[in-house]
Amino acid sequence: MTLSEWADANGLTDREIAERMTQWLAQEGTEETVSVPAVQKYRTGRVPKSERMRAIFAVTDGWVTANDFFDLPVVVA
Repeated sequence: MTLSEWADANGLTDREIAERMTQWLAQEGTEETVSVPAVQKYRTGRVPKSERMRAIFAVTDGWVTANDFFDLPVVVA
């Protein structure tokens, strides 16, 4: 699931996602602020750096993973 699909499915704005990511990063000890334009870029395909990728995974409860940014197929066992 892409970040954009997840946001739409959950009715979240880019600002709300940015705030959640910023809060998660703060809890992890990172004094980094995620901007709305950054979230917009992630929603349209820019691949985030590792710490922000972890934040996306966390705030989406695992629905959006690093693989989703590369359009890799899902393997079903």
